Amino acid sequence: MRPARPASSRPYSCPRRSRRRGRSPEPPSRPSLAQVTPQVESGSRVATRPAISRSHGALRAHDRQRPHGIRHRRVKLATRRRRIALPGGGGVSAVVALPSGSRPGRSPAIILAHGAGGDMTNPFVSTIHTGLAREGYIAVKFNFPYAEARRRAPDPRPVLERCYRAVLDAVAQDRTLAPSWIAIGGKSLGGRIASYLAAGGAPVHALLLLGYPLHPAGKPEQLRADHLPAVPVPTLFIQGTRDALCDMDRLRPLLGRLPHASLHTIDGGDHSFRLPRRAERPDSEVWSAIVAVAARWLRSVRG
Repeated sequence: MRPARPASSRPYSCPRRSRRRGRSPEPPSRPSLAQVTPQVESGSRVATRPAISRSHGALRAHDRQRPHGIRHRRVKLATRRRRIALPGGGGVSAVVALPSGSRPGRSPAIILAHGAGGDMTNPFVSTIHTGLAREGYIAVKFNFPYAEARRRAPDPRPVLERCYRAVLDAVAQDRTLAPSWIAIGGKSLGGRIASYLAAGGAPVHALLLLGYPLHPAGKPEQLRADHLPAVPVPTLFIQGTRDALCDMDRLRPLLGRLPHASLHTIDGGDHSFRLPRRAERPDSEVWSAIVAVAARWLRSVRG
C-alpha cells in the first residue's frame, strides 16, 4: 500500500456427507438467528429478516415469518498482510481478506478495528473479518500502535484516530483494491474511534459498531456520545443486552437523536457477546449470527 495522502472530505468513489449406508447425505447444521435469540426494539420476537424501522431505524422482525438459517458461504479467500505507514513515522500491521473473484473497482470494503483488550488476532474480530469477506467484502483488520508494540495500555485518542485514518487512506488509495464503497467500524474501542472519524467527516459510507462502549463500566452517567449526532452516514449498533459498558436504557433514548442509526441487540449477550451458560450456545454460533446481521444491513444501506 502507498503512504497516506492528505485527508479529503469527499467519499471515495472509487455438507458433510453421511457415512451410513442407505441414507441420503444430510445437510450441514446451520445456526440460526432464532437459536441465539437476538432481540429487537419492538419487543421480544426474534429478528429473522430485519428491515429498517421508520422511527429511529432499529432493526425489526417480520413478526410472522419463519426463522431463516444463516448461510455459510463456501467462498475461497485470499489474504494479504500489509504494513501501513503512519504519519510521523512507524507503522502497523494489517490483514486484507479478499473474496475469490474480487476485482479492483468492483468490490465494497469494510475496515475493522480491535478492542482495547486485544489486537487484530482476537477471535471475535477475526470471525467478523473473514465472515464479511465471504459475503463479498474487501475486509481489512489492523493493529493500533499500542497493540503492534505489544503494550497493554491503549494509545491516546489522537494517536488512535491518526492510525485509523492512515489505514482508511491506504485502503482507498491502493490501486490493487480500489474499493467502490467503504464502511468502517470495529469492536468496542475500535468502533468508538471509527465513530469519531465518521463524525469528523471522514469519507466513508457506513459505520458498524460492535459492542459500542457507551460509558465506562459502572458509570452509565459518563456517556461517550456527544459526537454521535454528527455522524452523517448509516450506523448500526450491535449490542449485548448484558453489556456492562452500554446501558440499554441510556442507548435507546440516544437513538432518537441519531437519524441514521439502527440497533440490533443480542439477548443475554455481554460486552463480548457471550451468553449465559444456561443458553447453551457457543460463541461461534453467536458470532456467525452477528456476521449475518451485519452483512444484511450493509447490503441494505448500499442500495
